[in-house]
Amino acid sequence: MVVFCISQSGETLQTLRVAQAARRNRQKIISLTGLQVNSLASLASIALYSYSEPKTWRGYNLTDKTPLFIIMKALFDRYFRNYV
Repeated sequence: MVVFCISQSGETLQTLRVAQAARRNRQKIISLTGLQVNSLASLASIALYSYSEPKTWRGYNLTDKTPLFIIMKALFDRYFRNYV
């Protein structure tokens, strides 16, 4: 089984809990995070990264998620083409 975990920061508590549980159960983990050292990538069997310029406004995270979606779409298309 493979667990795919996505977090722009790589520090989202819920995502880290899922990754930690998967690791305890000896599951393969693929992470997709922003391009920085982070906890989620360190838990992953395979770490994938994207980059988007960090942007906040009045405490809200407005960082563009499009780079994450581009990678997710490419992975889905490849999976669909090969296995469905």
